[in-house]
Amino acid sequence: MLKYMHELGVLVHLTTGQNDALRQIVVIRPQWLLDTLSRVICDPDVGHMREHKKKLLYHTNDGNEEELPVELEDALDEWADRGVASRDLLEWLWQREPIDYLTALMNSMLLACPSPWIGNGDEEGALLIPSLLRGVDDATREEALRGLGDQRALAYIEFAVLPQGVFQRLIASIVQSLPVAIAVGRHGVFSDFASMEFDGVGVVLETSRNRVMLYFERPAERSLTNHVSILKRSLESINSSFMKGNLDPELYVSSDGTDRDTACASVRAIDQAIDQAASDVTSRGLRMLPLTSFALFIESSEAAKFLLSSDKPFDVFLSHAWGKGKETHRKVKAVADALEGRGIKCWFDGSNIGLDVLKSMADGIDQSKAVVVFVTQTYMDNVNKDRTIPDNCRTEFYHALHTHGPANMIPCVLEPGLDSTHSWTGVFRAGWSGEPLFVRMLNGAESSSEVDDLVWAIQKVLDSQEDAARCS
Repeated sequence: MLKYMHELGVLVHLTTGQNDALRQIVVIRPQWLLDTLSRVICDPDVGHMREHKKKLLYHTNDGNEEELPVELEDALDEWADRGVASRDLLEWLWQREPIDYLTALMNSMLLACPSPWIGNGDEEGALLIPSLLRGVDDATREEALRGLGDQRALAYIEFAVLPQGVFQRLIASIVQSLPVAIAVGRHGVFSDFASMEFDGVGVVLETSRNRVMLYFERPAERSLTNHVSILKRSLESINSSFMKGNLDPELYVSSDGTDRDTACASVRAIDQAIDQAASDVTSRGLRMLPLTSFALFIESSEAAKFLLSSDKPFDVFLSHAWGKGKETHRKVKAVADALEGRGIKCWFDGSNIGLDVLKSMADGIDQSKAVVVFVTQTYMDNVNKDRTIPDNCRTEFYHALHTHGPANMIPCVLEPGLDSTHSWTGVFRAGWSGEPLFVRMLNGAESSSEVDDLVWAIQKVLDSQEDAARCS
């Protein structure tokens, strides 16, 4: 009945996702939501904002007006100028209201996201509200684009129509979903423009008519395929979740860094040319272009061959939390020895770690064909930690996802109670696509049958890579 009445709009009861704060509250007067959220979300027009700030200087409590505390005046200015609301300001604006529910609601609807400047000026709990952002000025835009270099790469996503608010939701989406890989660049974010660092690559996003333009710093010996695909998937998710699928996004990439129709081709056309083993692709301007001119954006047979290259000396990277008293580390070491005995070459941080831990881990993942993630409660909790808390497990997990993808990662469960994906939570659960191929290893290396199961799973992944390379 709650689901039915929610769909009618009689009440609001959100049950999607993993957030208990949303599931546990039923809003029986939807107008209350509008009235409450409108204290924080409003038209960013300078004149309107000035009037709205005057209203927020006072809060009515039991019929009495309370004036904004002096210590929150700077926070109110930050909210109006930068679109960032501190936790203290939200608590004052939403006195006696369920603040955890309201912040979770704003996050789930991409009306807000954790401030990307937490730990660098903003305190824990601060929210960035993208709809309050102002438009970029010409000088900032030009400086940010120049910072990408003269040889910058270009892709763009074109829509049937690009309504106001979609770009702001995109900013909230990528900050929420990629907290480790994404950082705001020094030129900042605006309502129509964003300067970012994405997995070590400088990126500028901006709106242009019915397009979202994606300018990339040209990376050395790296493909931009994953960068573009992740941004496109974020927009497609917004399209299906909030726009009823009416935006009809199409991704185009450029052969020369310009948006001329004769220089750009759709990713769909490029994929078709690769499938047909063609050497050329038809551009948007109906000109035949060599596939090699789109090398930055192509993950083709060369990419598959790179996965299997003899330059990758390890079959698997063993990602794990060391555990209390290094207990899990010792278990994984025994598993590594057992795998080596069966001909599986392992990267294990007991013998391969260098003085620069992060670099050693990144190099180990890059030099391995697949990744085994040893699932324990500690490992999952570490991955799910707040992004402001440094953690090696989370760094390993994200880097493995970005470089190998879930298809080349094998969860190996070491603890009872975690041998079902339904018991996994947070970012750790979301990182896997669908139902991953996982192995139960509750007895560790002492069980030869469990080791054999893991060897089988690893070999299955490696075989699928070889099959993909042959088909390409």
